[in-house]
Amino acid sequence: MTGCDRTRRALATIALASIGLATGCSSAQPIEGAAPAAAAAIAPGATPIVAPSTVPTATPSLPTLHELLVQDRFVPLQVALDRSGLFTVIDGLDDFILFAPIGTAFASSGPDISIEYSTLMSNPLLLEAIMRYHVVADPSTNQAWRTMNGFALDVDGSDTDTITNVDGIDILDRIPVRNGTVLVIPRILLPASEPLVANAAPEPEA
Repeated sequence: MTGCDRTRRALATIALASIGLATGCSSAQPIEGAAPAAAAAIAPGATPIVAPSTVPTATPSLPTLHELLVQDRFVPLQVALDRSGLFTVIDGLDDFILFAPIGTAFASSGPDISIEYSTLMSNPLLLEAIMRYHVVADPSTNQAWRTMNGFALDVDGSDTDTITNVDGIDILDRIPVRNGTVLVIPRILLPASEPLVANAAPEPEA
């Protein structure tokens, strides 16, 4: 046997011994405290059994507002928030309540708030003003329930968990999201004290 052959065999023996498999014998000892699957000998082709304590547990996380609004019932609201630029504003809030009209609320905006859906969606400034009335920032410290357009909502509860009615409209569903809460409603809200007018006639010149 040449010197090179002896060197190769020595290196191979060291490499095999380092993973607990000595050539021609079984001298490797289980490591104290090792997981059962690591210490047990595994037959060729067998699947190792992992101890329950070593299996990672999936942690459910809340959806973001964007992820929630992909649902069919929220598609018009998603478009409205996108066109009004409010997605970026809401994303920057630490906590919020969004009163979320479902799709049929936008379809019935004409008889409900006297602003047709097509007019609402084609007027970004009007759309933003109305959508801001649906957002309350920092509800835990906003005792007046003042919305992001300056008007205050009329609610029947003292906090997010107890509200069942807003401006005379019943809450349909309560959905927590990553940085806030979505309260689902069947109609679009509009400030009652000073209704917005979509197509105000210009004042006559003097």
